[in-house]
Amino acid sequence: MKTGFAAAAALFLSNACYLAHAATGQASILWRRQPIEDVIANSSADEKTRAKLKHVLVVRGWAGERLGLEAGAFRKFTQLERKAVAWNVTASAELEFKAKTWWFPIVGTVPYLGFFEEQMAEAKAEELRQQGWDVLVSEVAGYSTLGWFEDPLMSPQLELPDWYLTRLVIHESTHATVWIPGSVDFNESFASFVEIEGGLQFAREHEGETSETYKRKTALLAESRLVREIFHRYALLLEAAYARNGDASEKRMEKQRILAEFKKEFLRRKAEFRAIRLDAFLEREYNNADFLSARRYDSGEEYFRAEFEQCGKDWSCFLSRMKALKAEPANWKKPVR
Repeated sequence: MKTGFAAAAALFLSNACYLAHAATGQASILWRRQPIEDVIANSSADEKTRAKLKHVLVVRGWAGERLGLEAGAFRKFTQLERKAVAWNVTASAELEFKAKTWWFPIVGTVPYLGFFEEQMAEAKAEELRQQGWDVLVSEVAGYSTLGWFEDPLMSPQLELPDWYLTRLVIHESTHATVWIPGSVDFNESFASFVEIEGGLQFAREHEGETSETYKRKTALLAESRLVREIFHRYALLLEAAYARNGDASEKRMEKQRILAEFKKEFLRRKAEFRAIRLDAFLEREYNNADFLSARRYDSGEEYFRAEFEQCGKDWSCFLSRMKALKAEPANWKKPVR
């Protein structure tokens, strides 16, 4: 009984410390917000910062008018003294695609923890590794408080190229428009679909479909789709290996063989990638958490595309369908036939 009580007390304390960190970090971001128009008008702001902020305002207004997305975010700007907005820690079982999850009010169950300090994220990751989890620590480009607060743009986001900044504004605006509690994979994949389709529409309307910049964007998306296809294919191979009879040591050996073949495929097909640089990508070691993360943001494209096309690619119809959902649809991740 004492052991159980001690474990429960430790868990409560750990959760309380994490929530205090999250609350303090979020409060600091909100406290330091300034209206974007004021930053643009400030003579001390450099021209690059002004240009990026003006671009965000244009995309934000366009996303509300042309796509019908909630436009409450990105009215303000927060200067941060760090290289990333935040860091996410994702964990998966070693021999199973089973995410470690945490539950929080409002958002429900989530398969990651976000930290405003990189050292805290790395410490949590190491703790999870010691417990036997496969772990991924990744920089966060942006996140939404789902309308509970007026989310500002943050200084690390200004380092993104305009194409990615456009998509970021659309992605986070999508979260503020549609969010199903406890369905993170669905929410993220839906926002990823909207950011790409919406981003392409923005580019067509502002650059022209025959422009070289638009062609480069479509080439980049084609290569990104190829990356996703390879990730998903090897995820299926790993799933099949984990499901087969055999002891843990045999499954570990098969896992390492598949992961080695995964990287070799990218090497064999390196000539197919012109817009995406694979060098840093190939230097990393991959595990189950990487594949879970890829699935989280890139699943269900055929489902979303089918719904979008059934609406005649009308954004009002499409978003109304998504808003009407009380829970994620059954089998939304499976290909539509």
